Amino acid sequence: MNLNAQAAVPVARSAGYVSAELLNSVISVNASQKQHTPAGRLLGRMYRGSFIDSTVSRDEFSGYDHNGGEHTFRLHMKPADIAAFLELVEETFASHDGMPGFVASVTARAVEKYPRLAEFFGAKGKVH
Repeated sequence: MNLNAQAAVPVARSAGYVSAELLNSVISVNASQKQHTPAGRLLGRMYRGSFIDSTVSRDEFSGYDHNGGEHTFRLHMKPADIAAFLELVEETFASHDGMPGFVASVTARAVEKYPRLAEFFGAKGKVH
């Protein structure tokens, strides 16, 4: 039996707990965006610039710049790495009008798919 699977890790300044197993697992989160939206324009810019290539390794994402009206992008990372990626998006693209929508949609999809991470992302200031 894996003892870490039974452990609980306190979330920063939160009364909730997230299992160490979940925090140490690679999760998949859909970060795709419609092409002609502010968040979609941001994702297209991240693809066409060097942002994605310089921030995530090829095994940490899948998708394509323009796939029939949508930029497909899926993150395959540990929750802390997704939070760090979103923080980097916030810092790098602070003035882009699509940044708030992109970060909010990725966070909402992560929490919808993995409800136990709601407080984790909330403690990181990512739930908008």
